[in-house]
Amino acid sequence: WSLCRAIPSLPAAVRAWMWWLVAFKLLIGVLPVPGIAVPVLPIAEVAGARTQVLELPAPARVARHEAPSGASAHARVPHAPVSDAAPLPHATVPYGTLAVIALATAWLVGVVLHAARLWRALQASRRLRRLASPAPATIGRRLIELVRAFALPVVPDLLASRASTVPLLTGVWRPAIVLPQQAATTMPRQDLDLVIGHELAHVRRGDLVWGWVPALAARLFFFHPLARLATREY
Repeated sequence: WSLCRAIPSLPAAVRAWMWWLVAFKLLIGVLPVPGIAVPVLPIAEVAGARTQVLELPAPARVARHEAPSGASAHARVPHAPVSDAAPLPHATVPYGTLAVIALATAWLVGVVLHAARLWRALQASRRLRRLASPAPATIGRRLIELVRAFALPVVPDLLASRASTVPLLTGVWRPAIVLPQQAATTMPRQDLDLVIGHELAHVRRGDLVWGWVPALAARLFFFHPLARLATREY
């Protein structure tokens, strides 16, 4: 954040990757990382080290005496007075453990809610693409020329939709550019080239794939202001 504010001329691609790394660092924190064994000196070899044994109080035990053969069990194990028996400790859950359980439960509920919102957004994107119609053939020919200029290995689908108010790119494996219906028919060619070129730049950089890192970080760390800041800045 300091670098982006101190150097206004920093290229946009550099700023984007810096904020992407912030989100990636957040995700690393929840990955299962194996422990690293660090060799240390045994305690017996440490000069001046002494081992202390802490004896915990135990319940009163019944003294057992060896008795000659044929003696009754009552003679071998005398009954201890009830008043001398120490009460057994009751199992209690520390307050710290209860707090951790409560926080983990609240976090899981928040993650589920945010995951449900993300799923609905994905379904809305698929529905928008499914209901869109192919763009006019003249725009399609211009799209092929721009794809060659960008040296892309794939030609995205070019669609027009009445439900879309802004141009957008959707589809990770099969990308498609969705234009507003009115813009696809009335937009001047120069503006249309700018809009399509902008979406093709997203395809070339793979933004729909790399963008999942900030998106997941913002949902797993929905309580963290830095996660929201990194996603917004990215």
